[in-house]
Order: sequence, then structure tokens, then C-alpha cells
Amino acid sequence: MARYTHSPSGSISGSISGSTRSLSATPPPAHDPLFFTYLIDKRFGLDRTKDGPMDELQAWAMNYNKQLNPQQIQSTQQYDQIAALQGMTSGLFAAPQDPQLIRNVGQAEQLLAASTLPTGAQVLGAEILHAQGWSREAVANQVQYQLPDQVAAESAPRLALRPKTRAQARLKARSKVTPSSSTLSLSIRPKHPPTLTNDQIRQLVEFIESNPNARRTPMADIPSVLGFDCSEQTIITALGRKGFKSSPAITRPRIDEKTRQMRLHFAQSYCHWTAEQWESVVFYAEMRVPLKEQPQQVFVTRKSDEDVHPDCINFEPVAPPDYTNSNVYFAYLSGVAGLGRLPSWNRHSSRVHGSLSPESWYLNIFPSLVDFLQDHSGGPRFALSPDLPAHCNVTIRDELRSGHKPVLYMPPTSPDLNPITEIFGTMMANLKVDKANSLFGDVTDYRIDDVVRDTWQSISKEYLSELIGSMPERCQAVIDADGWYTRY
Repeated sequence: MARYTHSPSGSISGSISGSTRSLSATPPPAHDPLFFTYLIDKRFGLDRTKDGPMDELQAWAMNYNKQLNPQQIQSTQQYDQIAALQGMTSGLFAAPQDPQLIRNVGQAEQLLAASTLPTGAQVLGAEILHAQGWSREAVANQVQYQLPDQVAAESAPRLALRPKTRAQARLKARSKVTPSSSTLSLSIRPKHPPTLTNDQIRQLVEFIESNPNARRTPMADIPSVLGFDCSEQTIITALGRKGFKSSPAITRPRIDEKTRQMRLHFAQSYCHWTAEQWESVVFYAEMRVPLKEQPQQVFVTRKSDEDVHPDCINFEPVAPPDYTNSNVYFAYLSGVAGLGRLPSWNRHSSRVHGSLSPESWYLNIFPSLVDFLQDHSGGPRFALSPDLPAHCNVTIRDELRSGHKPVLYMPPTSPDLNPITEIFGTMMANLKVDKANSLFGDVTDYRIDDVVRDTWQSISKEYLSELIGSMPERCQAVIDADGWYTRY
């Protein structure tokens, strides 16, 4: 039983009665499926008779790491406790179909996660060091934070435990099966899930292909929707044999019938343009990078060649009117003048100049665009989209009208006909990788700005020419899709 007391200074001291070494050494009796529950309750004092939101040990671990201790767990007893839990979770994966064992694995993993929560000082320090270009390992060492796998690796030699992956644990369990244990394990395994008939498989495919909502129905909910007496895995297997699987949905603006016709007409009118003609066009686009909320990934059930099927498209959300918690980047380029300056608007800009509005855009962003247009001696064509944001729509149109500049009128909701969109995709991918390399997933505003600008400045003239030279192919892709969505 684990006992914890509060000292007058506010720190927590703990002692664990019994040896944690015996945890992993005690063989579970196969006749008692609740053995591991009793073992956890007895050794670590988990009171499961109460339906509270958190048990005693988990509450202690979270409180200890987040408030009372500025460093990671240091004592040998605490290291042994974490390693013992690690050994239990790896061993329990040998029988993944047992619901009771799965529950116990979840309990142990929650304790491991709670035991490795970083402090507020560690999170702040990691965020600052990551912004300076430190590696994940160097940041962890500097803020004195040990990752869970490092804790288990240091504790395992003392407990004669070796952390194992799920696959390793299952393989080891299979290699030790005897005729008697095999017979016994079969008695507690669930029955083989029923397979679907040909008529049910036909109904399943018709349901998936019926509408966008069906494409987004979770696999676990499909049996109840269709009235099938089967498991989620049976649905996954049946759909997999027909070529369907759950995949991330591509995000695009919504295209209606009128927009489809406009896109098709534009592509048919300009697909014959040469690369030299497209190089004289100035393309403009904006990218918003949220600093707090992150868009939720949407999954759809589709075949590999249905990524741009209208039912499988995730429509872009409406941009918020307030850009306070975002970095906004204004990009423009052409084959003649190359890349623009990439001005931006961030939280510091909002504090100094107020919120992003037509006036603030005109005073702070528009002058650099005017300078870029003046770098074209031959008179460029400006690719004017009807989807320009409100803060720049009127200003750009007035400038083009007063300067008698030629305009290339683009169809609405057509980012696939703007080569800047592909550059934005590369920027977002780089931001995702950089966020994954941070120790706790926190990234500063100026770190985001550095990644975006490094990506923009790394674009070579050859790659820019390749992007602009792809415009005939983009137009042809719109024609092939009959004005609907393309893979660009």
C-alpha cells in the first residue's frame, strides 16, 4: 500500500510498502480474470469503490509534478514504481482481446502519463529554447525533464525489467503457449465475430456511397445504423476488401453548380496560354496561421482514388472576423519579378495598429504590393479573385481601376488555380513538423514566423518557374474534373 504525507513546507513524501519487484514476478493466475485489478488496487492503493473522477495516486502524481516539485521525479522508489507500471502495461498486451485486461492497461498508462507531467516552468523554458533552434533532446536535458521512455530505461536494470512494445509482448506470449494454456485461453476469448453476407456487404457499400454524412460515420457506429450484429473490425475488414478505408479528408472551399460552370469556362478559355504568358501574371493570396485553436482532422471512408470526390471533401471553415490570435501572411509573386516581401500581421501588429481592417491594411501592407507591381516594366496582369478578404478587396480593386492595369479575372473558390496555394501547403507542413519537434508541443509566435519566412525564402527560381509553368496543367485538371475539385 502506498502512503503519502504532506510535510509542513508543502512538499510530499511517500513510502511504498512491499517490493515493487514482486509485481512483475508474480504470475497471473489464469482462472481469475480480475487478478490484475486486485493487484493494482492492493499495491498502489487505487480505490475503485468510489466513482470519483480521479484516484488517490493519480491525483498525487499530477499535483506533485505540476505544483510542488520543480524537477522530474527523482527518488529510487518512485522510479521503481513507474518502471513496474511500465512492465505491467507491456505484459498485459499479450491478451489484447480481454476487456478486463484492456481496462487495467488503461489504468496503468494513465498513471504513467500523470507521473511525467511537466511543470509550468519546464513548459515555458522548452518553448523558448525550441524557438532558438534547440533540438528536442537538448531542450529536455536543459529543462531537466526526462521523457517516459528514458525513465523506464533507467529503472529497468534495477528491476530486471525490459520495456517491450505491444508487438514484442504479443510475440513473446505466442511463443510460450502450451496445449493446456491454449485450451484455457480459448475459454475466455470472445467468440469469433460473425462475418457479413453478400447482401449485407452490398448494403454497406451502398450506405457509404450514399451521401457525405455516411462517408463520415465512424466505423464503430455503422453496425447500429444498419442493424448489423457484428463488430467494428468486421465492418473495417469488409470495407477493406472492397477498397475502402478511413482517410483524412482534403480541405477545399465549397463549389456549387454555378461556381463549377465558372471554373470550367475559365479553364477552357486559358488552358492554351503559354508559360511566358503566365509568367506576366501577378498572383496574390493570404494565409492565416491560428496560434491557439487547431482545426480538427476530419476522416472519411473512401477508396484511394476518391480523394477529390465531392462527398469526401472537407469544406473550409469561414475565416473569423478577428485575427487577434493569428499570424496572417500576404504573399504575391510572378514569373517576371519573382517573390514578394511576404508582409505579415500578428498580435504585435494588432496591439500597435489596432485590428486588421481596410485602413490598417492600406497603411501597412498595401505599399509593399504597389512597389512589387511597379517592378514589372511590361505591365503585369493581376489575377483578381472574387474571394479577396474584406480588408483588401476595395483597395486592390481601386488601385487596378485607377492605374488602368490589366486584370485576369479568376473564378471563385479556386485556390487550385493559384500556385501560391502549393507554397502555403509546404509552409503548413513545415509548421506541423516543427511543432512535433518541440518538447511539449508549444511553439512561440516568432518561431512560427521564422519557419514561414524560411520556407518562403528557400523557394528557388527554378521551383517558382515550375509552379507557374504548371498553370496549363491546372487548367486541364479542372477541365478533366468538369469544373469540380482537383488534386492541386
